[in-house]
Amino acid sequence: METIVDLLPNEHLLDFNNGNPVIPTWINQRHNLRLIIGAGDLDHSGITNIQMFHNYDVFFCRPWNNNGISLRRNVEYLLANFSRQKLICFIDASDLSQIELFTTLFSGMFSLIDGHGGHCPHLPLENIQRLLAEGGEAMNIFEWSECLMTYNEADHWLKNGYFKGINNDNYLTSRIYGEGSDFDQLKDRFITKTQEMISSASNIVVADEFIDNLDKFNLQDLQYICRSLCFNPNLPLNLIGKISTVSKDWKEEPHMEFTVVKQTAEFMDGRFISEYISRNGTDSLSDRALHIMGAIVSDLENGIP
Repeated sequence: METIVDLLPNEHLLDFNNGNPVIPTWINQRHNLRLIIGAGDLDHSGITNIQMFHNYDVFFCRPWNNNGISLRRNVEYLLANFSRQKLICFIDASDLSQIELFTTLFSGMFSLIDGHGGHCPHLPLENIQRLLAEGGEAMNIFEWSECLMTYNEADHWLKNGYFKGINNDNYLTSRIYGEGSDFDQLKDRFITKTQEMISSASNIVVADEFIDNLDKFNLQDLQYICRSLCFNPNLPLNLIGKISTVSKDWKEEPHMEFTVVKQTAEFMDGRFISEYISRNGTDSLSDRALHIMGAIVSDLENGIP
């Protein structure tokens, strides 16, 4: 079976597992690139990832090599159809040093970050905000849970806002089970909880069509909305969350998704930093922001020397 070593060197392939990858000049000079995570190495029903996601520019994968040939088939399709237009990056997403190197190299270069499937790698928010260009958007932010949640666990979360012994908000998307339980009542409670979370979400905008029709959603959709709203206190200052309907050129139907958009942080708005401190307390980030704001105000009042 071939490995990435058999395909290197190649200016269209960056191996973050070994050496010091360098972005080729023909892509480094471009702006508003589109990144797809979890693709670039496999094929589905004979269609390579590069062909399926041809509207993306940078492919981020492990890589895998299905049947011993899928990796080469993706590289060959890229070379035949998108020479000096697209890159495949081989990255171990569990290695934070590789993620940091990727983030440093591609800082501010992406207008879109997306992932293929619910179990593709998911980047930390801090890396996402560094990778996005101004106005850029990231999708497929978190992992869907494949676990089963008991009715009593769901009841405990609705009452207390956390799970016993589980420190992972993604567990909220688990399928709920419980023989003889009143799931109609549980759905009503999730609707109430969702409304409460929406009303206090200062950094996440929920589409009006969702707010007005929460009773039309099934239980798992309500769980998804609640899990997305859990990001509210942890979003970086320059990321705004959205829960809305999105369309993707590689999916047949529009669907609900949580996304984040990068925008300029209004540091000089005192309410902005006050909201941050009320959510997170004072930290090195808020201290630095307050110091910068104070220096700017002083310059404006006294004149810049």
